[in-house]
Amino acid sequence: MKNGLFFSTGGIHIATLFGMRIGLKDKIQQVDYCGGISAGAFVSALCATYNVEELEDIVLKHSQDTLLQNRHKYFNTLVSALCNESILDDNNLKKLIHKLLDGRELQKDLFIGVTNEDTMEYEVKYFEKGKVHPSMPAFVHGSMSMPLFLPGVKYEEKTLTDGGMFHSLPVEAIDQCIQKLILANEKEFTITILSAKRFDAKMKPMQAKHFMVPHKAIRMLYSHGYTTMHNDHIILNKTISNAEEHGLGIHLNFFSIPDEKILFYDKHVKMRDYGSVGKDTVTALVTLGKQIVHNALYNKLKF
Repeated sequence: MKNGLFFSTGGIHIATLFGMRIGLKDKIQQVDYCGGISAGAFVSALCATYNVEELEDIVLKHSQDTLLQNRHKYFNTLVSALCNESILDDNNLKKLIHKLLDGRELQKDLFIGVTNEDTMEYEVKYFEKGKVHPSMPAFVHGSMSMPLFLPGVKYEEKTLTDGGMFHSLPVEAIDQCIQKLILANEKEFTITILSAKRFDAKMKPMQAKHFMVPHKAIRMLYSHGYTTMHNDHIILNKTISNAEEHGLGIHLNFFSIPDEKILFYDKHVKMRDYGSVGKDTVTALVTLGKQIVHNALYNKLKF
């Protein structure tokens, strides 16, 4: 049986997704495929490159890093909107991605979902295990680049931007993975999805989290994620049905962050602080991820 581990978009909950993966280390020891979108792209790339113990060390070592920062000391949003390509500077994030991924041989097959900003089309980039892929850090960085807040990533003739513009879950990556397994005449595939949202999560009332960005624009940005989550659920069900029609049995495990935890951290962590939330918050989020997995396994929940 082959095993696939896939990660949703996440924002600040990238640390929670890391915690969920760490919490599953005894349950899922052998992973053959990894895939992710946006924040999940970074998590999946690290999971495809490092073992779980190394992953935990990386998270703790960089928990105090400042990965995103304002471009200007005063009136940052207004001045950046007029003079820069994005509100926040992500050079430190770029450096970390390249530091951790450059020259590293993949231990697992990897799928990264990105948006081609020039054509506004969604793409899945496949990276084969056992090889070093010089382009991988650029695709991971591009998938994390939220429009308006972060600049896109130039790669060859493309501008890569947030994969979360089209999907919340890497459902197209899962489909590509399944097609490979069908061609290889595999009979069983376990899909484990670690997600920042439940399939049926509903958006709660919220206030704008970034100075000078209109409240309605922020709500549209957030609501888009809930809409894509609903659509991804439909796509995933069709993908699984197609796999089973072709003789590939699917075992699906779905772990997600409770709504009240999403609401709590959305309320207490400002968007401008996403790149430097501090060691205490990172540790709390990693612990939350471990608890989510532990509670689900303890109660024998399988979604």
